[in-house]
Amino acid sequence: MYFTKKHLFLIIALFSLHTAFGQQKTTALKLSGNFFRGGAANIPSFRFGIEQGPFSGLAPAIILTNEDKFNYHEIELSRVSFRSGENTFGKTEQRIFEARYEFGKSFWITGEKMKYRLGGSLGLYYGSSDFTPSTTSRFPVEESNFGVSLSFTPHLDIEITERLYVDINPSLLLLDYGIVNSQAHNPLLPERWQAQQFFELDAGGFLFRLGVAYKM
Repeated sequence: MYFTKKHLFLIIALFSLHTAFGQQKTTALKLSGNFFRGGAANIPSFRFGIEQGPFSGLAPAIILTNEDKFNYHEIELSRVSFRSGENTFGKTEQRIFEARYEFGKSFWITGEKMKYRLGGSLGLYYGSSDFTPSTTSRFPVEESNFGVSLSFTPHLDIEITERLYVDINPSLLLLDYGIVNSQAHNPLLPERWQAQQFFELDAGGFLFRLGVAYKM
């Protein structure tokens, strides 16, 4: 029997199929609560922003895990927020959209129903704010803020059932870079001075997440 190119192609095809279907992969859906957002993690920031409480909303995510290689991908819709607030200076309407992609490694704790995960994430966010003053001594201000962030996130997954587990993770902000556009409608200033654009570079924030995940 002669070894031909057809045999080589057949071996490569069989190996590719084995690689594609031989790996044990799992998918999980997760819903997290975001708590205690502090430091530079209070992004995006606005000149007339609304003060954030200890709870900053729920974040749905999907987790794709390769059990053979002990790595995972997590895609999260971190925040969709429409808020308004009013104080003695005026009224602010604020909109924030934030998403995050995370890649990392998993480490099982032998003999326990717990697993460590260590991941790095890239976040994208956009926010806009409209400030309407309540007095004539101030002027309306429109702001928009777009940026990217890099974070390090350790996870502790605790199994409740075979499919259900709790995910505890404090996310540490390593770097945030944002572009801020501000438009102050002040008729006392020339029009070219009313619009401003500047850049923000921050680090050293944190966000605590507590989530519940279900393996499909």
